[in-house]
Amino acid sequence: MNKDHLINTCIAVLAFFFCFRELGTFPSAWLDDSLFMLVAQSVARGDGYSLPMFGEFWQYPFVLAVGPMAILPSALSMSLFGESVAVARIPSALYTLATIALVYCFAKHRAGTRNAQMAALLLLTLSAFINNGKPVLGEVPGIFFLLLGLLLLHRTSTFKSAVVTGFVFGVAVVTKLTLGLIFPALAVAFVVSVIKKHKAEAYQLMVITSTAVVVFVLWQLVEMSSNAGGLQELRYYGFADDGSLFLQLLRTNPAYLLRFQFVYFGSLLMFAGVGLYRVRETLRCSVFTVIISLVLLFCLYFLNGPGWYRHLLTAHVLLIPFVPVGVWSLLGKRVGTVLLVFFIVAQGWWQLTYRGSVKSPEAANAAVAVLDLPYEKIVIEQPEVYFRLPDSEKYLFVSREFFRDYLDFGLPFTQTEHCLPVVRKVGWTERDSYGDRLIGLDWRYVLILPKDDC
Repeated sequence: MNKDHLINTCIAVLAFFFCFRELGTFPSAWLDDSLFMLVAQSVARGDGYSLPMFGEFWQYPFVLAVGPMAILPSALSMSLFGESVAVARIPSALYTLATIALVYCFAKHRAGTRNAQMAALLLLTLSAFINNGKPVLGEVPGIFFLLLGLLLLHRTSTFKSAVVTGFVFGVAVVTKLTLGLIFPALAVAFVVSVIKKHKAEAYQLMVITSTAVVVFVLWQLVEMSSNAGGLQELRYYGFADDGSLFLQLLRTNPAYLLRFQFVYFGSLLMFAGVGLYRVRETLRCSVFTVIISLVLLFCLYFLNGPGWYRHLLTAHVLLIPFVPVGVWSLLGKRVGTVLLVFFIVAQGWWQLTYRGSVKSPEAANAAVAVLDLPYEKIVIEQPEVYFRLPDSEKYLFVSREFFRDYLDFGLPFTQTEHCLPVVRKVGWTERDSYGDRLIGLDWRYVLILPKDDC
């Protein structure tokens, strides 16, 4: 075995370790992750692609903002191996591994094997990537299809290949709604190709964009067919508070960007910019333009939001293939390699010591406690608890995702309407307001009894 094969084998082993390490317990299942697992569970149980809601099922719920490529693999996994958090996450871990492989291939085509190896290590030790990849979420599956689309775009030369590329980009957007930013990025690439008089490339981009839009619209029509409100949901995602949140992080709390993770991202952005410039000749003009546009758009998306690093994740992954070559260009091979190894070791240590996410058994313990409750009917508001409970008419699920002005199911969602005990995660400062109606289950999870006059 030569040196490169040995290094690649070690990278693969390390990737498997981080992707499957404590798959069912770290990170702990949380609201989004568990909400998507509930839909997969409904599919596995034969209730269709639906979200349970107070004894009924909402078919093709658009509030998820993720698509079947994130949900159905988990449903298949649970159908084959049983219902558990670890089993539901197996396809997500495989998506994560496949994304690492795509980044390796992309980086290798740009600047060789050493660049690819360093890029893969920078990605697989990144806790923001692993901890968003292992749960049943749409970010990493969506990024996988985005990277696959970029690789195909680089080689697109015929109408048929343009349609295939557009289909993959469309699937990426369906898999994670925020990847809809690919549409303006493709539009920028089209304008650039027109300005440069690259007629063939402009035509291909037009076909790619049209195909991607068709795929996205078709899925939106499927989701909207089950319940009105899909257009308002799209507006909710694209123009929160009627656009008043534009650059809110810069306007309201610029010091927040001085946290080490954002300073680190800024340094990677600088190194990747240099690397992207150095290898620009290895990229088709449209790919080069789409990557730059997407990085800028996701940075803007992050600045418009509450400051969650997951909003920067797509930009981070797109930058990684160009970081090693950029570091070596600025610092030289020896010093640059030392810095890259420092980044990789620091990220790996951060991930190994559970600093990247929450590890807590409280939801699992709360589900065990619920099984012992004597009440005939119990409403569960936390999907991470409801997912772990057996299929029974005793347990009714209500998600806070249903509480939107434009959603009207005619069901008794609030406790004052249904007058049943409710399982909820409650902060310590809120508990006094419930008085003796509150019964502790585990840590933050409690049972709230209805008021006497309900």
